[in-house]
Amino acid sequence: MLEIIKINKTFGNKQVLNNVSFNIPLGSICGLLGLNGAGKSTLMKIITSLVFKDSGEIKYHGEKYEKDTSFLTIGYMIESPSFYNDLSG
Repeated sequence: MLEIIKINKTFGNKQVLNNVSFNIPLGSICGLLGLNGAGKSTLMKIITSLVFKDSGEIKYHGEKYEKDTSFLTIGYMIESPSFYNDLSG
């Protein structure tokens, strides 16, 4: 199980995550939905240690972790949006 417990993150004076908490049970598939700027990518970057949280905890199978994500068995792809000029709908 992945536990997200009261995660907070600010960039400058803008708070992008405010006490975000939820659990993802073992064997589940989870999607993050929200408007642009809601903090979805920031949360995924925190879970995968690409960005560090200001406060809160992340636990995987009951074990708290901070920076080493080598043991995680999750897949992720975080990328910037782009426009392909040579492709059409």
